[in-house]
Amino acid sequence: MYNENEKPEISASILYFDKEYGIDTARKISDILCKYGFDKPGKIYAGCLTNNRYKKYPGHFSDLFIRAYSEKDVMSYGMASGDSRKADEYWRFDCNMTFYKDSKLAPRNSENFFEPWNVIDLSSTYGRLKDKAETDNFLKCVKDLILLLNPFYADIDDISNSVDLLFEAGEQTQVSDRIQQIYWGNYYGPSFCQKYGTDKMLNLPAYSIEKLVDGVFYTLCENVFDFASDECKKRRKQIRKILNLKPPKEKYGFGYGGALRSEEDKEIIKKIAREKRICKIFKKKSPKIFE
Repeated sequence: MYNENEKPEISASILYFDKEYGIDTARKISDILCKYGFDKPGKIYAGCLTNNRYKKYPGHFSDLFIRAYSEKDVMSYGMASGDSRKADEYWRFDCNMTFYKDSKLAPRNSENFFEPWNVIDLSSTYGRLKDKAETDNFLKCVKDLILLLNPFYADIDDISNSVDLLFEAGEQTQVSDRIQQIYWGNYYGPSFCQKYGTDKMLNLPAYSIEKLVDGVFYTLCENVFDFASDECKKRRKQIRKILNLKPPKEKYGFGYGGALRSEEDKEIIKKIAREKRICKIFKKKSPKIFE
């Protein structure tokens, strides 16, 4: 699942809409990160504010994050506790924003207009999460961010396994109008609850399930490290059937929806998809990283 130079990670992705990019929202996000120990990065990326590269930042990260989140010219922000290739106990936080921020487009109410979403990703290596207290903090941090941002969707899983699951479902990229796959941890916001029914969501055959903000959050088993267990696979199959999840007509291809011709092709595409997930470029290119 991983290359030799990669460290296994558990990752959470939170997809939400925000056209204002207010200072208050940025401050609340940074407060949540501080509360759960994601407050001492070894390096920070903040677009033009860090000369488009990762840099060590002498001050408290929140000052730079608040400025990056609210300023027009910064489209992405990232910070990490160190170098994932060398550190066993490592965490990373990324926030990718949309063109609304840069172009100052007025909101459009047309149903045919594509509304882009922001993505927050928080991940930690297995080594950091081996302590149950750290795992609990990670999950609490994700839930608090969901409570704050009221996203339309969020998921938690092993970062490589999540790519494999998306691939197995016949999907190419993340979309906002349908549920594509079932992961270890899943959050469905108001739009999905309205589409499928909140009562139906709350009665899914999950290990744990709760109403969170205006949506539903559930997990497939007790321990996130058991993401590939028979229990998870069984519950995933049951939930996919209940929600009537079907793969799209077009399968994975080399950018044109063509059929894959060999197992070697499949592995190539899965590798590309995995790199995209890790670099957070499902929606757009990640900034070039300079160590």
